[in-house]
Amino acid sequence: RCAETIGLLITLLSLGYAGLVTVTQTRKRRRKNRIDTYYTIVVDLEQRAPQLNSTAEVLTELGRLDQTRHKALEELAAERLDADASFVILLDLARSAEAALRRRLSALEAVADD
Repeated sequence: RCAETIGLLITLLSLGYAGLVTVTQTRKRRRKNRIDTYYTIVVDLEQRAPQLNSTAEVLTELGRLDQTRHKALEELAAERLDADASFVILLDLARSAEAALRRRLSALEAVADD
């Protein structure tokens, strides 16, 4: 009689653990997908920088980069993103993209001054 109760308890504990692992993995995957979205936006901005043809375009893209950075920070504060190495990488990518955009802006302004 006790064996059946113990078996049921072990089964329920196993199911509970499996459910907890599944929920944890799903949350991690969603957070990773969110950070990947930001990676894509930032890398796209950096790659497009040399192709921008006016200071207005560069300033627009700098604004877009700034909005992306702020949105990522808001999601971090709301705990929808993890403050781990992937977030640090995102911030480094954003700095690199900003530098590329600012270099392009300087080049366009230099051409306009000539």
